[in-house]
Amino acid sequence: MMRFVDRIPFGIKTITENDTDFHAHGSTLMYAVLKGMFWNYTPCFDDSGKKLTEVASIQKRGNIRFYHKNKQHRMELISNKVTIFYIKLPF
Repeated sequence: MMRFVDRIPFGIKTITENDTDFHAHGSTLMYAVLKGMFWNYTPCFDDSGKKLTEVASIQKRGNIRFYHKNKQHRMELISNKVTIFYIKLPF
């Protein structure tokens, strides 16, 4: 769903469906939620790489978040659509 940011350095995106598969981005990202709400899930792994659990957090209008390069996550919409502003960072 949001993998488009690997090609575009910044912009505004409206998301209208869940992104239920874990994925990572090739660059560090900063995003701000402009409208809507969603659950963001981040997996937790043990030292051998086995997934232990998922940590869930609600992201809503006004939240600003950073995703480090290659950090996995997935999202489930709470509202019908979510609008974000994103910037691809060089580190």
